[in-house]
Parts: sequence; structure tokens; C-alpha cells
Amino acid sequence: MIVKKDISYLSDKVKDLDWIFDRFGEIFDNGGKLGGGLLRRTLFDGNGSLKSTSRNFVSRTELAIPNIHGLRKPLEKRAVDKHMNENHTKFVDIDFFFESKEENVECMHILEESANYVNSSGYANTYVFVEEEKKGFAFTKVQLVKPEISVYQKIDKILSDFDFINCAMAIDKHSVWFHKDYFEKNNKKILSCSINHKPEVNFFSRVEKYLEFNDSVENHVIPTIRTLKAHYQERQLLKLLRTGKFMNKDEMLCLYGTCGDYSKIVNKLVRFSTDCEDTVDFVEKYETYQRETLERQNLAIQQQLAAVSKQPMYVKGRQMGKSITNAMFSQWQAAFKGVNNV
Repeated sequence: MIVKKDISYLSDKVKDLDWIFDRFGEIFDNGGKLGGGLLRRTLFDGNGSLKSTSRNFVSRTELAIPNIHGLRKPLEKRAVDKHMNENHTKFVDIDFFFESKEENVECMHILEESANYVNSSGYANTYVFVEEEKKGFAFTKVQLVKPEISVYQKIDKILSDFDFINCAMAIDKHSVWFHKDYFEKNNKKILSCSINHKPEVNFFSRVEKYLEFNDSVENHVIPTIRTLKAHYQERQLLKLLRTGKFMNKDEMLCLYGTCGDYSKIVNKLVRFSTDCEDTVDFVEKYETYQRETLERQNLAIQQQLAAVSKQPMYVKGRQMGKSITNAMFSQWQAAFKGVNNV
């Protein structure tokens, strides 16, 4: 459920609303709604300032600009451009959402005229602005989110389609919209996945990104199962389990036999986890087991190669391929027998 209130509702929570309305007045006037992670960061991780939260600063020292007489400005510009190209994906975003394609296109024209860097992806059109300061450079990154990313055309419906309740807030000059549980979940630092959202293949990396700001995660079992059915990412899943925030052992059992084409692989993980204290212990033991298995396989291959090298020349060619294949198969059988029989 999305709640709508007057913008004055945030006046005691965000201290520089006037700054954002002035800085991007044309975007707001042409239908833009500021939403997403910037508001969450400002309200719960920052100091209540949109300006300081959205500021991506790099010092001259970090840019390592050579001090060559007569070339300082060109080298400075090259260093700034290099930093922007290499790091713009890590910048804090100022995301604007739109209820129509026409509004989005109009704002694209507005920002293109003054941006230092322009880029486009399937998700948004990106504009980076650079301001020189005494000790370095401040980068401001604006994203105009493409209307096509949501099947809805009203901001309340667009917010309800977000993958996380924690980011479901948007504002314009007059109103603020947010999920009814937005403040509760963020205050308690609980990452709450929307159970109505169909997760994309990048679900794991999205969860990892926002778990950094939270102590636990809820409503994730169903979207995880949906994601694993479509696209299995073992390395990313193990990274999440290592945090100790993503799933406990009982929740892992919910994955058993439910992951479509990847059920056999995931079932092995679940069986392996039953003898571990928790998910952190599971990841440590599972990765140790994988490493030791690989070492045994490599050793067996080396031993077989050594044995073949002692054979007469006329049997070496035939024996080498057969020996390597047999060594790998026997080691694989021995390594996985225990796990498959859990």
C-alpha cells in the first residue's frame, strides 16, 4: 500500500528540500518525481541533506594529476574524465521517475545541454555534472529512469512495483509518496523484499547492495526460489549466505526441490548445509570442500601423467587420454559420493 502526503511531511526530516527543487526545478516542473535510494540514504544513513548525500567528491590528490607547467589544465581534464568514466557506476544516483514518455524525453533535452557526461542503458539515461572546488571535484549523477521499466504509468503504482520496500519513496514539489512500511523497515534496518515483485536475474546482486545498509532481510525466500528457477548464480548466492543476514538453515530448506532445472545442484547445497551450524559455517566448509576436491583431482591427474610418461612411446598417446579421463571420473565419484547420499 502506497501512502500519499503533502511535501511538508518531510520538512523536519530533510533539511534542504528547497535546494533539490531549485537545482532540478525544470525536471520537477516537467513531471519528474525524485525517488529511490537517494531519499533512503538521506533519511536514514546521511545527515538529512540531499545535497551532501548526492555529492560524489574526489580530491586532486586522489586524481594524481602531474604538476607540469603549462599542461596542468589539459592533464586535469584528462584525469577528471578518466575518473568519471571509470567510477560513474559507483556514484550516488539522483533518480527521477516519470508517468509518461513525453515527460521523460523533454527532461532528456534539458539535461543534455549542460551535462559533462551522458550515457544510456536499458534502465535509464544518465547525466553527470562536474563542479570544480578548491580541493577537488564534485560529481552529481542524475538518472532519468525510462518509463518502460514499469508496466504502470502512475507514481504510486510504479513504487508498488519496486523490488524493495526500503526504496519505495518519491517526491515532487507538492507531494511525497511512500510504502506504508517504509519508515518502519528502514528504522529497524530490515531489508524487505516486495513479495509481489518478480525478481530479475540480478536479484542477488541487488540484495547484496542493499544488505550493506541493513542488519537482516525478510520476504526473500519466494523471490529467491523464483530467481533460482530461471538463473542460478552459485557464487553470488554463497556471498549472500556468508553475510549471515540472508537466510538461516531452516529457510534454506525451502529451496529443496523447488529450483527448476537447477534443483539437483541446489539440493546438494541444502543437504551439505544440514551438518553445519549456520549459513556462515556452511559457506566456509563448502568452499573448503570444493577447494580440496579440486586439489585431489589435480593431484590424481599429475600422478596419472607421471605414470604414463614411463610407458613405451607407442602406448603413451592412447594411455594418456584414457588415464586422465579415468582419474578425473574416479576422483569425482569419490568426492561427491558422501554429499549425494546425505
